Amino acid sequence: MRLRTAVVAETDAAARGRELGSAFGPHYRQTAALYLTHFAELGIPAAQVRAIAERSREALAAWAPGLAAESDAIADAADVERWRLAAVAARTEILAAAPPRPGECSRPCTSGPVWRPSRSRRGTGTSPSSPRRCCSSSRRRAGCA
Repeated sequence: MRLRTAVVAETDAAARGRELGSAFGPHYRQTAALYLTHFAELGIPAAQVRAIAERSREALAAWAPGLAAESDAIADAADVERWRLAAVAARTEILAAAPPRPGECSRPCTSGPVWRPSRSRRGTGTSPSSPRRCCSSSRRRAGCA
């Protein structure tokens, strides 16, 4: 992977987005295509991916209109549908929609003591507790301590 950088003089969000989308269009298109393929491989329906991406884009517009304008301008200049670029930005939310796969363990696991607040006669302190283990021994063998 090669890290790409850009120096953009524009202060207007949409103008900045157009400049970035024009400069890096092939990379935006490839990244969106790779993520959409990955989501499909994980069994996430395309309609669900699009719905999550569009909701995420709407939330971005409500929270930070300038960022949404920049993202839209990037997509337009890069010739990528806006929802596809939004899917890259919403990848964590989309991955959370993936059906569980065999052998995955969703329980938190640690390999050493977990320090937790405890109550003693003297007030509050910390004490180690025993390590948490995964749900089954087969999952521990798969790399979960």
